[in-house]
Amino acid sequence: MKFSKKLLSLLLATVLLIGTVMPVFAANVQPRWTNMTKFDIYINKAGGTYSVNVSGVSKTTKIEVTANLYESRTAGYTKVDGFTASRNSASLAASDSYSFNTSKLYKVVATAKVTANGITETVTLEKTA
Repeated sequence: MKFSKKLLSLLLATVLLIGTVMPVFAANVQPRWTNMTKFDIYINKAGGTYSVNVSGVSKTTKIEVTANLYESRTAGYTKVDGFTASRNSASLAASDSYSFNTSKLYKVVATAKVTANGITETVTLEKTA
């Protein structure tokens, strides 16, 4: 009986430990895309720019990006700026300038379409700063 209680306690402790450790590992996992190797959004309020960088696999023939900039307002976010860019290449870096109010919160929602091997993959990311 004592052995069973110890075993049950050890098993329960192990399950609880795994439950607290797993979210930490999951937070560091990067998404796995088929055509993309990199998709990053940068917001530089002090420098007055926001940008998107996308890289595709070696057989990438085209990358298209749409980025929308939103400013936090009382009733949520309002779109204040945006840009589109495309390139027949395996990488694309595009940016735009904006007069940021450094005391406000901004978010960029970017959608990238990467074509490789005749297949277009569409991914949307969001970053807040």
